[in-house]
Amino acid sequence: MPGPYIHNLAGRRIPKHIGNKAQNLRFLINGGFPTPPAHVCTWDAFLEYLENSSTLTEALQEELEGALEPGRRYAVRSSANVEDSLDFSFAGQFKSILGASGSDEILRSIWSIWSSTQSPAVLSYLERHSLPRDQVRMAVVIQQMVTSQVSGVSFSRNPVTGLDEIVVEAVRGSGEALVQEGVTPNRWIHKWGTWVAEPEDTTIDQDLIREVVQGTKAIARTYGGPVDLEWVYDGQAVHWVQLRDMKLPDVPLYSNRISREVFPGIIKPLVWSINVPLVNGAWIRLLTELVGPNDLKPDDLAGYFYQRAYFNMSALGQIFEMLGFPRESLELLMGIEAEGPERPSFRPTAKTFTLLPKMILFALKKLRLNHELDARLPELRRRCQAHHAKNAGGLDELQLLEQIDQVYATVQEIAYYNIVAPLLMQVYNRLLQSQLRRLGVDFNRFDLTGDMEEMHEFEPNVHLSQLHALYETLNEALQEQIRTGGYRVIDGLPEGEPFASNVRRFLERFGHLSDSGNDFSAVPWRENPDLVVNMIVDYSPPSTAAKDAIRFQDLDVRGLRRRRLEWTYNRARRYRLYREAVGSLYTYGYGLFRIYALALGERLVKRGILAEQDDVFYLYDAEARDIAEGRDDGSQA
Repeated sequence: MPGPYIHNLAGRRIPKHIGNKAQNLRFLINGGFPTPPAHVCTWDAFLEYLENSSTLTEALQEELEGALEPGRRYAVRSSANVEDSLDFSFAGQFKSILGASGSDEILRSIWSIWSSTQSPAVLSYLERHSLPRDQVRMAVVIQQMVTSQVSGVSFSRNPVTGLDEIVVEAVRGSGEALVQEGVTPNRWIHKWGTWVAEPEDTTIDQDLIREVVQGTKAIARTYGGPVDLEWVYDGQAVHWVQLRDMKLPDVPLYSNRISREVFPGIIKPLVWSINVPLVNGAWIRLLTELVGPNDLKPDDLAGYFYQRAYFNMSALGQIFEMLGFPRESLELLMGIEAEGPERPSFRPTAKTFTLLPKMILFALKKLRLNHELDARLPELRRRCQAHHAKNAGGLDELQLLEQIDQVYATVQEIAYYNIVAPLLMQVYNRLLQSQLRRLGVDFNRFDLTGDMEEMHEFEPNVHLSQLHALYETLNEALQEQIRTGGYRVIDGLPEGEPFASNVRRFLERFGHLSDSGNDFSAVPWRENPDLVVNMIVDYSPPSTAAKDAIRFQDLDVRGLRRRRLEWTYNRARRYRLYREAVGSLYTYGYGLFRIYALALGERLVKRGILAEQDDVFYLYDAEARDIAEGRDDGSQA
């Protein structure tokens, strides 16, 4: 006989063959968390039971009599090697016997739990999960029962949503009222130091629930992951009686708090199906450079419900974890309103610092991004202009699809720079802000872009102001004609008339702009020139910068400190210009999708597939391609 079989879970050394439930109880005991005294019968005894050992009963009887306290009642529960894990819970599959006392009754309970491993329900469960029958090892926990005034369960994360909040359910008396009698429990949700849900009418003291919340947080923190706990209260103290790994819900959690600012309103299917791989693909490229290869895909980051955009917060949480930030901090991005004293912040963790070498290498490469931008932006601008100059009206459907693919390749590269350039601008702004703060200068009063005439190339307001000034020089009769007749009047003016030629140049330069830079189905200014005329006629200059704005030349700083400040200042200015240049080019290139989409829509109208040219925006990209390439007759469009 290999005994002994019965071991005190509080003992210094016990065998490994005690199963997951006993291991978790031992964790609670070793962590100093109040837990009723418990013993475990190792699965070595179970293996003897399977071999019909003739001496097992006598050996167990003798060990139990030496371990049990006379008159005590015990909970006898399974502790198999396959249960209470993240992969398999076996909830309710094995027997549990409550209130057993004396060695004879507890021995019968052990036998009953062992025999439950061969029950039809368990065998069916094993088969469904492709687990071999002969791999089950059954240890048994024998735990003193506590006379409970209140009992319940608690979760260190919301078991339904996976959100960072403590959920507590409790009933008066024994937990069996909750499990077997179907009594509806009282329910509390505690988030970041404050209650976000409480029962309206309960006799259970909230101070007790607060103690359960604090204990749950402490256990989860020590355990190093989310936990599912059972507890009882005997009128004096809370006792933890079970702990399980908590499997978070494998369901994507979506939020439109951020996306509704990026993609406000209804998004048409064609716009959605091009935007997602275009923009999200650029973000994934950047993330891959930062942390290395990953399995994220563009569609993982966003969802499309009722023609509105939602970001997949579960996927964003995965990105946060890749970067070493606490996963729960993403809830701040979801607009979670709980303002408790324990509200998390975007603080890096130890994992973040392990990524530092890769991040430093990434940062060093990005220090030279200005050289890359200086080389690539002119080429990307030439490509966009070439796409624009192509006669879409002379292309057939397959050629239009080819052009859309070429535009996509160009704009996706611009989309990457449209993410990186603003991020670097923010980095240099923060550095400059820090340096100015040490000089006692408010960054908000600092004139960063003074004397940067090149910025005007990307600012339509500057040109609208100039056009309005030209309009004011016209005689009153012509002004009134333009005001009432719109662009038709301007288009009829002589070719050399300065106001008319400047309006035409404005439309060439800024005609691709629209109400939404993220929706190429929106009508651009060039298709609605009367709108531009109204803007010119009714133009009023925006409020100018404060007169007491502080210029770099005014700063009283010298020597090495001034040279460091000047380097940061020049970088911040340069990347502000890059941001405007890349953003302008992205909007211009992105608007090209509309030209080719409308041309495709015109072809589909002629084929009788669409009623109106604009209906093409209500096709997904894949649907439009299937129709154009002859894989679909358009009957479902």
